[in-house]
Amino acid sequence: MSRQESDYHLIIKQSVLLADDLKSLSGTLFWESGIDANQSAQTITGSSFATLQKGIRQKLEKAAVVLDQSKIQNWLMPEARTIRYVPKKITGYSIDPSGIHFITQTREIGIENNDQIHIFIGDIKGEAVIQIKEDAGKKAALEQDKPSQAIIRRNRYKKLIANNAIADIYIFSPEGQFKGSARISPAGGISPSGDKKPEASEKLHEIISAIREKAGRLILNMEFGFARISGAYPSYGSGNDEIIENTDKLTKLGNLFVTMDQLKPFPDMKKDLAFLSESYAFISAPPPPIPDPAENIEAKSFETPNAAKSSAPSEDPFAWSNSGHLPPPPDEPTRNLDKKALAIVAFIGLYIFFMLAAKTGKSGFAAGIMDSLIKYCVETGLIFAVASVFLLWFGFRYITNKRLIENIPTSRARSVTMGMSELKGKAVRKYNLVSPISLAPCVYYSIEKFKKNSKGAWTRYASETRSSVPFYLEDETGRILIHPDGASLYGIRKDEYQSMFMMMGIGNATSMPIPPGEKWTEQIIAENSPIYVLGFVSPVAKGADSLKDRLLEKLRDLKQDKSSLMTYDANGDGKISPEEWDIARGEMEEEVLKDTLDGKHHGVEAADSIVLSKPKTPGMPMIIAPTRMEDKITKRFTMLGVASFAGAVVFAVTAIIYGIM
Repeated sequence: MSRQESDYHLIIKQSVLLADDLKSLSGTLFWESGIDANQSAQTITGSSFATLQKGIRQKLEKAAVVLDQSKIQNWLMPEARTIRYVPKKITGYSIDPSGIHFITQTREIGIENNDQIHIFIGDIKGEAVIQIKEDAGKKAALEQDKPSQAIIRRNRYKKLIANNAIADIYIFSPEGQFKGSARISPAGGISPSGDKKPEASEKLHEIISAIREKAGRLILNMEFGFARISGAYPSYGSGNDEIIENTDKLTKLGNLFVTMDQLKPFPDMKKDLAFLSESYAFISAPPPPIPDPAENIEAKSFETPNAAKSSAPSEDPFAWSNSGHLPPPPDEPTRNLDKKALAIVAFIGLYIFFMLAAKTGKSGFAAGIMDSLIKYCVETGLIFAVASVFLLWFGFRYITNKRLIENIPTSRARSVTMGMSELKGKAVRKYNLVSPISLAPCVYYSIEKFKKNSKGAWTRYASETRSSVPFYLEDETGRILIHPDGASLYGIRKDEYQSMFMMMGIGNATSMPIPPGEKWTEQIIAENSPIYVLGFVSPVAKGADSLKDRLLEKLRDLKQDKSSLMTYDANGDGKISPEEWDIARGEMEEEVLKDTLDGKHHGVEAADSIVLSKPKTPGMPMIIAPTRMEDKITKRFTMLGVASFAGAVVFAVTAIIYGIM
């Protein structure tokens, strides 16, 4: 196979697909061409361009067919060995009715009426790109509506112009013949003939505005730093080497997109760039600041179909959520080792001590004890018996948890009973928690950072988890508070980010760079995602006394209302027996609980009056998982239980054999 046959790039125009469509497409790409499903799902999602895969032409052609069927625009491009078009630095220019004339160090290049023009604006230092990505991430975290493409394009242009970005201009005749290319640099120092030299950004805007008036077809490309194109993605730093390297990458990106346009033409953007006719003073006006989502900011309020629109008190149990403010998340609690953990640590420490003592020599007190202990445990079968007991305990635990999931019916938030319960609904934030990498609003996140060791294997060196931030589970009847601390999580999506993907997130960008040679993973439970929760429901600590007080108040009112009290006189003897009083008390308890869930009491909010958390009984589970994972969890517990019982039997038989021998 020749080198040319194996060096191809499959470049795509990113899109935002429905979850099921994205899953189906990434799976088909894997089976048809071997492209990793997780990588393709991450690369396809977005609003720019990206290299989906590099490799053999025949393999990538199969992937291109799949993308065409899914209406994902794509280009199969050979690896560029040489740069066809090298922009010449402009030292002066003039604009007259016949066109625009650029003066370079070698020759004059002109733009005439109806020429086809490609303009590539690139920030080689990274200041504007980082600002744009930070703004996009903040807007996503604040749940602001996504602006139109016209607004995104205009705002990006303003940021790039204001930060003295480089502009490469590629000029083609109306028939498509290449006429020349020019580069406008912030340090160019050019000025119109006989005029006073303006600021670089104002000068660049003047030239681009004039080009729009003259061009017959105009493509304005501002994807440098956003398009994840292999070999053309900038490496931002403070040194001159990075600036020179990024300038070369901008040239490579321009050549690539010009060639892509020749294969599959991009739509003419001239009509979509009306903002280019605006004055520079208007273009350079700073936009209003975007608040930091990490602070206690005003988030998008939760809307419900029947929410009251007036400021008057409402009977709607969701009315309290319309305040629109989410406080910052509380600090992660300090993890202290419990007694069981300390016992395990002590046992492991003693084992390591005796093992080291045994290896250092056969003489000595510790070595003698270790030899004797190992010999006794093996010869009597004690070690196998202990292993059998442990596996038996784990087996019963797995099967118990399986039956618990199968036997507990699904409750509603408004009618949930105290004790072990399971609920299904969507996750809603109580605090303003935002994942650090994808900047997605979430109720839980976990981040792990990996480096490659000397053998080329990934090794984790840091992690960060926010697993104890309370949140709400909401269904069609109401909300209930969830305390996830100590819960077992299953089936939580994990996204992987490597250094070449510095524009991260689903459909949005973030400014967080990943150092070269590192890999970061992020697991999140995104807000509004459907979840299944199994745990123990109880009144919150601050609301326990108020529940009791309200029950006592209802019982006092019942005793004072003789007619209501006599409705519980089942045998008609005119007296309330202890059994009849227990029935009355039970109904009063149900009324108090119903009023609590309906939000008809004062003080603690309805959704905060009861909480689902990890049971205090040892061995009882708390489970959080996507709704679709419930059946898979029971199957997993079944398999683990059967495997544990099988192992327990094997070790028990082994212990008996050694005991007899």
